[in-house]
Amino acid sequence: MTQMIDVAILGAGPYGLAAGAHLQQVAGLDVQIFGDPMEFWKAQMPAGMFLRSPWSASHISDPASQFTLGNYRSLLGREIPTPIPLDEFVGYGLWFQRNTVPSIHLAFN
Repeated sequence: MTQMIDVAILGAGPYGLAAGAHLQQVAGLDVQIFGDPMEFWKAQMPAGMFLRSPWSASHISDPASQFTLGNYRSLLGREIPTPIPLDEFVGYGLWFQRNTVPSIHLAFN
């Protein structure tokens, strides 16, 4: 049986997660995201890396700006260093995913 969906997003990195959040929440579309959330960032970036982007350019976009890096910091109850460490950004991306697009397909089958 084939399931009909409006949009398929291949990749669950920051851009795929942001696109999924906007398409679901603003356009009301049935969106399916395929991939392991933040996998490229977890597996392909050098350990101990820091983001080159400034704090203001490191947020993952959601329609209501509820899941900003600042809100993640508040939830943690502690500061996030700048430049932003890779592991902090990955943690933020996973939190963003759980709260905006919780249904992710890990396999492409």
